[in-house]
Amino acid sequence: MSATQVQGEDEFIINNEPVTQVSVVGLILDDSAQATYLNFTIDDGTGQIDVRIWIDNEESNPYIEHHKQEWVAGVYVRVVGTIRAFSTKRNIIGHRLIAIEDFNEITFHSLEVLHTHLVQTRENPTVAASSPVKLAISRQTNKPLPTKQPPPQKPQQKHQQIQQQQQQQSFIEESDEAFNPTQQAIIRLLKNSKSPNGVHIDVIVEKLSTVAKKPQILREVEFLNGEGHLFTTTDDKHFSYIGDPQ
Repeated sequence: MSATQVQGEDEFIINNEPVTQVSVVGLILDDSAQATYLNFTIDDGTGQIDVRIWIDNEESNPYIEHHKQEWVAGVYVRVVGTIRAFSTKRNIIGHRLIAIEDFNEITFHSLEVLHTHLVQTRENPTVAASSPVKLAISRQTNKPLPTKQPPPQKPQQKHQQIQQQQQQQSFIEESDEAFNPTQQAIIRLLKNSKSPNGVHIDVIVEKLSTVAKKPQILREVEFLNGEGHLFTTTDDKHFSYIGDPQ
């Protein structure tokens, strides 16, 4: 919740990096429904922020209709959306709200945030010097503190490590099998996209023309979007991949 807004611009900065889309894991403190939007107050442990999900009165959203009963006070959720400021108050325009069933995801998210922060600040000394988080940084030399090298692995430990890696690879392959070939192609295309605005539906159809015909691609995109694997960004024609579940 420590993002700072660039004065006069609709842009926020974290660790000297511009931020538009965010992923927040927190507890719903309050929920309310208006005629045109749903509003939630989320606390992620560092502060509170309002999340707003707009409702199209002319066309029902299957994803919202299916999941909105889960979005109540006292439930932990992952929010994927775009950070905005209205009258100097920060808000998140939510693209997806996902109720958390495995509480390990909360721990993972905290570690992921810390890891990302350390990567950015250790690569950028200017940020590290001004950041409240100064882990593994020597105040005298401003260099990373020496890290202790792990002892050589015994044959049994190495064998266990190989087994764990094989199990992880098997899990990834099983996860891919949950999607049909066209869905896998769509997800790979969006995962490889570097654009923060996602990929336009026409570009998806063009890029995957050798995989499937346009009607099938449109159906699969609509299915993945309705199931919460994709979300729209700048408009209802641009899509991004929401990320692998942890």
